[in-house]
Amino acid sequence: MAGARFLAQTIRGRDDAMARLEELIADGGALVLVGEGGIGKTRLSRWTAERAARRRMGALEGTTVLGVAEPLAVMRDLVRSARRAGAEPTLRDPLAAEFPARLLPELGGGAEDGSLGATFEAAARYLDALAGPRGALVVLEDLHWADATSLSLVPFLARTLDRQRIALLLTFRPEDHTGTPALEGLRAELRRSRLAEEVRLGPLDERDAAAMLAEILGGAPAPDVTAELLRLAGGNPFAVEELARAAVESGWLDRTSGRRQGTSAVALPWTLAESIRARAAALPPEERELLAWAGAIGRRFDAHLLARSSARDIDAVLDGLDALTSAGLVAEIPDDPSGGAFAFRHALVHEALAREGLAARRRERHEAILLAAEAMADEGAAPLSPAELARHAMAAGDRERTLAHSREAVAEAQELGAVDEAVQHLERALTLWTPEDGPALRAELLFACGRLRTRLARGDERAVELLASAREAYEALGDQPGALWALAVLADARLEAGDRLAAMADWEAAIPRLRGSGQREALRTALVGYARGLALEERLPAARVAADEALALVPAAATVAEAYERVNLLITRGMVANGEFQPAVARPLLEEAIALALAHHDDIGAARAHHLIAMSSLPFRPVPELLGHARTARELVDRHGLSNLAAWYVVIGGLLLCEACLLYTSRCV
Repeated sequence: MAGARFLAQTIRGRDDAMARLEELIADGGALVLVGEGGIGKTRLSRWTAERAARRRMGALEGTTVLGVAEPLAVMRDLVRSARRAGAEPTLRDPLAAEFPARLLPELGGGAEDGSLGATFEAAARYLDALAGPRGALVVLEDLHWADATSLSLVPFLARTLDRQRIALLLTFRPEDHTGTPALEGLRAELRRSRLAEEVRLGPLDERDAAAMLAEILGGAPAPDVTAELLRLAGGNPFAVEELARAAVESGWLDRTSGRRQGTSAVALPWTLAESIRARAAALPPEERELLAWAGAIGRRFDAHLLARSSARDIDAVLDGLDALTSAGLVAEIPDDPSGGAFAFRHALVHEALAREGLAARRRERHEAILLAAEAMADEGAAPLSPAELARHAMAAGDRERTLAHSREAVAEAQELGAVDEAVQHLERALTLWTPEDGPALRAELLFACGRLRTRLARGDERAVELLASAREAYEALGDQPGALWALAVLADARLEAGDRLAAMADWEAAIPRLRGSGQREALRTALVGYARGLALEERLPAARVAADEALALVPAAATVAEAYERVNLLITRGMVANGEFQPAVARPLLEEAIALALAHHDDIGAARAHHLIAMSSLPFRPVPELLGHARTARELVDRHGLSNLAAWYVVIGGLLLCEACLLYTSRCV
């Protein structure tokens, strides 16, 4: 019976959802399928892709993998799938063309600028280019496991993609969002901004589940068999398939007659996971062992890595995978040119098998996978990302290599501007650090983590704690340049946390010493924050001097980080000029800030500059022009789901009209 198929071809009980999916591919927009594991989200996604293909639309799919904190993992999977399928045309847009190299280590690229805004814009342009004039369905699956950066990207795509040509379909499980506020934030944002409709998939009713069971078995079984299997399945379509298979293969059910064998009590597994494990246990030992190795690699796995890590010949591995495919446990990923890409048939299958066996055996497998993947990376194959290597090193109990690969994962995340994931890897590295790694590494990790946390969230007390510890660590090492830089960034963190007095004292202590140290980058960073603090205290002449000094330190051919600093400085300098009633000075500074911000995809910086122009130029510029600046500011922040800022910029427009009524006649207004 190993080669028998226990799969239903007909989708039942989903008429309403299918009608909404038809509307999605006809009208565009975004839709979310929500339901427990095995409820049919993937099956409906594939059905939708088939319907899109009938309209000659493209179909692009990305899936998230459990347990890997890899930035934009769902987009990495989508890009690889598109490349395997030959769906990438010649991309004329330079930003779209470089997007695959930003994400995929095997292309030897990587982002040069480290700008999350540029990465998001590149993602949107890449999808738009692949959609072409006929349009495309973009499917992002299993977002309950997605990294924070992927979840931040989704609303951006929903806002910026052409809704007439591109349909966005998302799936996730509601029960797996515990502990992931980013997913709850995504759901709230999609609802609040009306970017996507949620369609919840519940259990099948008894009639549909019974019809599905009859289709799987080739005829309706006896009523007592139907009742027992449907009771165990609970209306879950994947469970119906798995339990039907288990009933036949265990000998409990005769498929021909549809009757129970013998008079013994039910001997079926009582959970879906047990059913999957029982099926795996019935395999020949060699295939069962191969399945365990594949489970250790992950939901998706490469046959060549599987062969090398398990010390098997590739032909033997492919034969084994052929048998596992026939058993309905794994499936070959189509269109892969190497013929080596495989995945477990369903995420539930991988979840049920991944932690099977002795912990010591699992550690041995992860160690072998790590060694094989590192060797393949040295040869240029790179089957796993740094984040995946760190996961295997941790599972193998190898602290030193977990630390090393975590630091590589930090660098990769920073290249994409994925600050959230970089912080996760740094926090893990800090917990892994021991005195034998040396105090210099601890100081480096504390500073890097604190600096990134300052960028990640305003008022983060953890950032203040880390940077204070970094300063102490650098001082203990006698590294005064490091201590000074940590003090300058600590001041920024303290200002964001509301401790302005301490922040100003830190800057005033650090800046004179930085001037004499030759640390231009650290001095520039300190002056950027100090100028802002002075402006907030309305010490405008001093703020102007600090901003001008910092501007002189920013090179003309700026990197993204330098460009962001220059944008902030230009805005601060423009704000000071407005405060000193010098609109002719402020206007060109703010216009330069807008141009530079947009060139580096800094929508928030551009919005701040537009807002300042709108608020400060009323007596000197036409009202419609200023309303246009307020409207542009709102549109820029709205792309990123910043609804509070967007609402404020709407208020600005209203204030402009009110002030205009005081300055001009109502007829002019």
